[in-house]
Formats: sequence, C-alpha cells, structure tokens
Amino acid sequence: MSEDKFSNKKSKGILDGIKEGPKSAEKKENDLAEKARKRNRVKRTYSLREDILEKLEELAKKHENINKSEIVEIALEELYEKYA
Repeated sequence: MSEDKFSNKKSKGILDGIKEGPKSAEKKENDLAEKARKRNRVKRTYSLREDILEKLEELAKKHENINKSEIVEIALEELYEKYA
C-alpha cells in the first residue's frame, strides 16, 4: 500500500531529495540555474542575430553601390558599439 501512495514521479522526486540530502538538492538547484543561463544565452544569440540581419538589410538598402564586405564591416562596427 505504501508503494501506491508514492508511485507518482513527483512524490518519488521529493522522497529522493530527502533521502539524498542537502548536497543533491544544491546540485539540482545548480543544474536548473545552468539550464536557465543556457536558455538566456540562446535568447541573446538569436536577438543579436536578428539585429545583425536587420542592420545588414538596412545598410544594403541605403548603400546599394557599396560592395557586400564593406556593408558587413559597417554593420558590425555599429552593432559592436551598441552591444559593447
């Protein structure tokens, strides 16, 4: 009967945390924090990527007679100032 009482995953996870002690709880907390940092890093990367693409499109429309490498260089300089 006691097995039925704690058969769901949530209850088992709570019991495992109690059995393993505070160090495992701290490790789980650190793991969750690391996952959050990774998610934020990915979000920032995509945001930067979108900014770069927008800036390149903007400069390409503005300076149609400049070659692509110069447009990229200008865009990167402007974005560096924004994010630095």
